[in-house]
Amino acid sequence: MNTKRFAISAFVLFIFTFASDFLLHGMLLQETYKATAILWRPDAEFESVMWIMTLTQLLFVVVFIFIFTRNYEGKGIGEGVRYGFYIGLLLAILDVQKYVYTPVDFTLPLTWAIGKILWGILAGVIISLLYKEETIA
Repeated sequence: MNTKRFAISAFVLFIFTFASDFLLHGMLLQETYKATAILWRPDAEFESVMWIMTLTQLLFVVVFIFIFTRNYEGKGIGEGVRYGFYIGLLLAILDVQKYVYTPVDFTLPLTWAIGKILWGILAGVIISLLYKEETIA
């Protein structure tokens, strides 16, 4: 494994993940979260545990990249799109499932799910571009 490339990929994908989550949850869904505030942690409490979210995002991107590198075939962006779509779809299914136990309108978990699929595809493209010249050892 190319440790330097892996670390750069983890950094880039972590920044992308943090930014895309901020866009989806911090901006696009903000009004929805305000309308369902009773379901979520108060801001002060959320801020005190945000480090857990940050850590899990980092761990997630590391595992995402690790799995990609274990199956990397050097087939370009298409390989990244396919991989990212599969991971995004897997995560999207779990988001839709949250509708069963969360008293929200179905559009919220559906939006989460669409966001996960889009994230997966874009993350796959990013990783395939960062690994495009990697040789298989």
